[in-house]
Amino acid sequence: MKLMKRKKVAIGVPPITTVPSSRVTRFLAQPDLGPTAQNFQLFLDFASLESPQARKAANAWNRRAGEVFVQSFIQFEKQVLHEEEDEDAVTAMRKAAKEQLRRSRCERRIDVLKACDKDPAMKRLYKFAAANLSWKCCSGESTDTQGESAITVLPWRARRIRSFMRTLDLLHLAIRFPINHSRSAGRLPKARYDPQTLDPPREPVKEVAYFQYVTGLPANFYDEEWLESLSQFERDHVNPGQPIDLTIPRHIVVEAEAAATLRGKKTRPLLRNFNM
Repeated sequence: MKLMKRKKVAIGVPPITTVPSSRVTRFLAQPDLGPTAQNFQLFLDFASLESPQARKAANAWNRRAGEVFVQSFIQFEKQVLHEEEDEDAVTAMRKAAKEQLRRSRCERRIDVLKACDKDPAMKRLYKFAAANLSWKCCSGESTDTQGESAITVLPWRARRIRSFMRTLDLLHLAIRFPINHSRSAGRLPKARYDPQTLDPPREPVKEVAYFQYVTGLPANFYDEEWLESLSQFERDHVNPGQPIDLTIPRHIVVEAEAAATLRGKKTRPLLRNFNM
């Protein structure tokens, strides 16, 4: 180490130091020399003091150091509290935004059914949806590592409902983009993907906010395994009704699937009579 001109580095807790007594003495005449948050020191070597004046100066120094510490601590606490409040506010805003997306999604699906109510089957589905469907029946989304939105899964909802909802979403786009006409005004719905339809499929993403079940829906709206896992008391509370036929007429499904290729405002649906 001597040849390499290296110095030994002490291991362990560094020794406690004290501000020099000469500076403490000057502090009485020059308060600007006192302790600050940037240069915080205490005077600890009282045994070395030989005069009452020096002891008075040391006590005054330490009192100032105490005031600096308290002020800095209060400021730090305020900053931490402010940051926590900001974080809570951001979390609440994100949660509210996701809830609003689900509300809009639900309203859009009901509106689509109403727009097609000249068809008897769609009219029946519209009446059912208007009376029973709420935003809590609709899935949400979770941002993945690539920044895209993955469809979340409601643990109580039957998997088959995803296909029904998807058809309504596509039908909405098909109506927005009529053949040989300009698209209707407004923003496109938020794009989402289903992790279970990828190749290879990914694990479904469970909804973590507002995932409580909705009571009184038709029995085929609920996941069968989930229903079977309930006690009789819990099942009575869910109160599943008679199954409902969710079949959407073939010609409307064809029209909806024509919009499956839409990826933005400049694209157009396939022709309505394309081969599925």
